[in-house]
Amino acid sequence: MAGEKNTGAVELAMITAMCFALLRIAAAETTHTVGGATGWTIPSSPSFYSSWVSNQTFVVGDTLQFNFLTGQHTVAEVSEAAYDECNTGNTISLTIAGPAAITIDSAGTHYYICTVDQHCSFGQKLSVTATGSNSSTPVPEATPPPSPGTNVTPPSLSRYKRTTTPRKCPDHLSRANDRSCRGCRIVLQLRVHCCGFVVLG
Repeated sequence: MAGEKNTGAVELAMITAMCFALLRIAAAETTHTVGGATGWTIPSSPSFYSSWVSNQTFVVGDTLQFNFLTGQHTVAEVSEAAYDECNTGNTISLTIAGPAAITIDSAGTHYYICTVDQHCSFGQKLSVTATGSNSSTPVPEATPPPSPGTNVTPPSLSRYKRTTTPRKCPDHLSRANDRSCRGCRIVLQLRVHCCGFVVLG
């Protein structure tokens, strides 16, 4: 009976950890519409995009949404030197079809310019600095489920003993209720199996 309570506590802990991991993933995937309602265009002032950036927080996994019409603008990722000089000759990547969604795939500062005519010189350029994480509290990574037929005991559960003997229904249940006892055990096994554990018994 005490072992069943521990199993329930372990299940709850695993489900809670998985929920936190999913929340972390969802929170890390923010889409930023570059320039807000103005979009990606020649701005009204050269400091427009730097002002917009100052009100944003970027993390790896976020998406920059550049809204522009194809043929009127482009989005090129460039080096810091090319950004400073509006040098369109040596781009890291170039997107010519709008709108464009670019995912930030690494921490650090990323530089983007428009390569059309003198648009960059008029202020159509953007630099964003992304951090590697949106949370100061690390969340444990989910472990992949074991391959079929493998019996794996996670290190954090090593103090709990696994038994291969079949569990019996509590003595206070009569034979008439034996079927419902098996049904509960099957539901418990399915819930635990979905979390990546193999339950014997």
